[in-house]
Amino acid sequence: MPQKIHIRLAAHRINPSIGVNRRVPKIFTPGQVITEQNEFMRGHGTYEEEGFLKSSVAGVKEQRRRSAEDEHMMRRYLQEGDLISAEVQSVYSDGSLSLHTRSLKYGKLSQGILLKVFPSLIKRSKTHFHNLYVGASIILGNNGFIWIYPTVSNAEDNAGGFVQNLEEVVSRPERETIGRLRNCILALIQSKMMLYDTSILYAFEESQKYSVAELLIPEAMVDVAILTQDRLSMLENS
Repeated sequence: MPQKIHIRLAAHRINPSIGVNRRVPKIFTPGQVITEQNEFMRGHGTYEEEGFLKSSVAGVKEQRRRSAEDEHMMRRYLQEGDLISAEVQSVYSDGSLSLHTRSLKYGKLSQGILLKVFPSLIKRSKTHFHNLYVGASIILGNNGFIWIYPTVSNAEDNAGGFVQNLEEVVSRPERETIGRLRNCILALIQSKMMLYDTSILYAFEESQKYSVAELLIPEAMVDVAILTQDRLSMLENS
């Protein structure tokens, strides 16, 4: 017979008599909202979700606001004109944005190709970072910007963050793979097809009968798009 189980929050199980002057600090439990104010810095034991700063562990909040010194220090790493990947945390009334880089996969972008497409053609998914088996990786931005770059062996150490390696030599096969992916995306957007990892990989595979340069021929672009759509339709119907 099913039974109801009620678990009280840690904050409700505190004995006030143990506090100094009967003032007990509030204890947050995992998943509990700490604040939704953007001026507070995300620290250890916290994460951001849907614009809220939440606790990932049980503990007491230590509060610290962003200062002018913090903003000045960031200019050592990021400046106007840098090409970066980040999450848009907030959009303000004056048009300015609050950006957030949760891990080293975000940050400065090094060597690769940038494409701009209609944002409506980017299919929404849980992740927009894809390491493709063909030897290249791709970032599908919700704003319509697409970044194609060589796949690194250890993405957590060598990609993103605040370090750019513009001196590393990209091999010819990698450049050809990146160029082919770019032209395949151009073929898909010409036919107004949705862009996501599966559609791009199918287009890449169907494009093998053409050289990279031939993929810019209108007839080849239409052919690749039709073959890709056929495979996607078969996948949906299977």
